[in-house]
Amino acid sequence: MSRTMSRALEVALVAVWAVTFALAGLWAHMSSHPFPLPGLQKLAGADAPARMLQVAAVVLAAVWLVFRSWHTRDRLLVFYGVAVALFFLGFLYVGVPFGLAFGCFAQIARVHAGKTPPTA
Repeated sequence: MSRTMSRALEVALVAVWAVTFALAGLWAHMSSHPFPLPGLQKLAGADAPARMLQVAAVVLAAVWLVFRSWHTRDRLLVFYGVAVALFFLGFLYVGVPFGLAFGCFAQIARVHAGKTPPTA
């Protein structure tokens, strides 16, 4: 797979996570029906502060991953560590989709940290 194609797929994957969580976060304002994705129905029905914290965490992490100019090896490794922690916390306390999103983000950061030269 070419480098451009893998970058496009990576950005698309990150965007899908961000858009899906944003839709789930806004669902209570858009419809009175349950959210159509069963895994995110709990998030869509949560109280506003909890819902917005989850949505903000996923969207901000996704935005940071998309802008490669913000990445250094050290920053990617820190992001990787935080994403792994949120992956486990997501599965244990928050919700499976939250954990899956951060598991995906952690893998992307790990791959990029291996490709990025160390900073002096």
